[in-house]
Amino acid sequence: LTVYTDALTHDPDHPFILNNMSILCRDIGEPELAIEKLHHCISKHPHYAEAHYALANVFKDKKCLDEAILYYNKALDLKKDFAEAQVALAMTYLELYEFSKGFDLLESRHRISSKENKLTKKLGLPIWDGKVGQSIIVLQEQGIGDVLLYCSLLSELSDISKSVTMLC
Repeated sequence: LTVYTDALTHDPDHPFILNNMSILCRDIGEPELAIEKLHHCISKHPHYAEAHYALANVFKDKKCLDEAILYYNKALDLKKDFAEAQVALAMTYLELYEFSKGFDLLESRHRISSKENKLTKKLGLPIWDGKVGQSIIVLQEQGIGDVLLYCSLLSELSDISKSVTMLC
């Protein structure tokens, strides 16, 4: 935190410094300081999508989901292809049981570099397009609760597929 504070003495409105300092504040359990730094950043750099995204993350942590949605949408208005913001917004909608909105946005997760995406690319596996009669490999993407939920759907998937393999 000291390094960011020192850097801000030289350039108190620098968007990257303010944004990164807010992320650190969030990580060390200082959400109010994070919000303060992000509001300052946004006031000086209103078109900086990453600051809106970071602010949405802080509000989501605080369970202020309406504010989180507002700022995720603002980040996406500013940067249409912001996959991380789309995924975070999707997860927020899912948390609110707004499944159709959440699952539609969740498709953007394939554009984010992750171990699952790297594995499918390395193996040359396409993303399933929903066609019946294909062989399907199901990869774990989320936590154990999501894995258990999706395991309950495997029998339905196997009814319409040539074969189903789940990798955990």
